[in-house]
Amino acid sequence: MEDREKLKEWKEKFLSYSKHIIVEGKNDKKALVTIGYNPELIIVYNAKGLGIVEFCEDIAKSCPDVVILTDFDDEGKKLYRQFVTNFERLGVKVDRVLREMLRRYSHISHIEGLDTYLRNLGL
Repeated sequence: MEDREKLKEWKEKFLSYSKHIIVEGKNDKKALVTIGYNPELIIVYNAKGLGIVEFCEDIAKSCPDVVILTDFDDEGKKLYRQFVTNFERLGVKVDRVLREMLRRYSHISHIEGLDTYLRNLGL
C-alpha cells in the first residue's frame, strides 16, 4: 500500500481518537485543529511554564493515557523520550501507534506542517 493510502488511514484513526495529545507548540496545535482534531484534547507543552517533570505530573492527574506528537527532529525526539520516561514512571500509558505511523508514512519533520502536507496529498 502506498504512503498516501497509509496516511489516509492514519488521519481516519487520528480523528477517531479521543485521547489527549501532547504537542510542542501552539502552531502544532493549530495544525492538528485544522485537520479536525478536538482542540480541547490537545495539550501544548510548557504553556504553563512548567519543567518537563512538573508538566508530566500535572497531566498525569487527569489523563490515564496520552499520545505524544513532538517533531521528528533531534530536539523533538529528545523531548519525546523525556515525555515517555516521565509518563510511564507516573503510570500514564503512552500510545505510540499514531506517532509511529506518521513517522513511517510521511516525510514531515515538524508537526506544524502536517495540515499543509496532508492537504497537498489531497487528504
